[in-house]
Amino acid sequence: MEGNQDDTALETIELLESRLHRVQFLLTGDIVSAVEVQRNTGARKDPCVIARLKALEHALTSLSAKSRVAHAILHLHARYPDFFQSQPANEIPSSLTTASLFTIVNSCATLYHTSASRLTSIQDVAIPSANASASLIELNARLARIMLLQDAQSAEIAELRSRSVALIE
Repeated sequence: MEGNQDDTALETIELLESRLHRVQFLLTGDIVSAVEVQRNTGARKDPCVIARLKALEHALTSLSAKSRVAHAILHLHARYPDFFQSQPANEIPSSLTTASLFTIVNSCATLYHTSASRLTSIQDVAIPSANASASLIELNARLARIMLLQDAQSAEIAELRSRSVALIE
């Protein structure tokens, strides 16, 4: 039983690490930074859970220092932790008054009618003929061949450019 808990803890940490890598990449757009975070957080697969958690906290802190967006989100989380907690859809938020709930429902009432009319208008749209779909599918093979030809031409152009540069020098 204890082995299952350890495996679960390690898997959870690995998921946290992968999420941190994705956030790092999304915020910075830098693959090198994401790899650096991976190296710092747990790519070595340290079996010590505490060490890996500390490395994750350190990586998150450094990301917060580098990115204003991450810093702002962490600040929002510190001030309004309830904002980041998901609540079941069938549960009424306890922080809203009845008047606030009425205002929200009333402001969205027109969206129900709009969505319903759009959904009924979809039924009026004709399904394209099978011949048109088949011709599009046939084009895929042709497009693949053209893409291969284009790649070959690009490689040849690159070769010619390098030869031209060599001749000029």
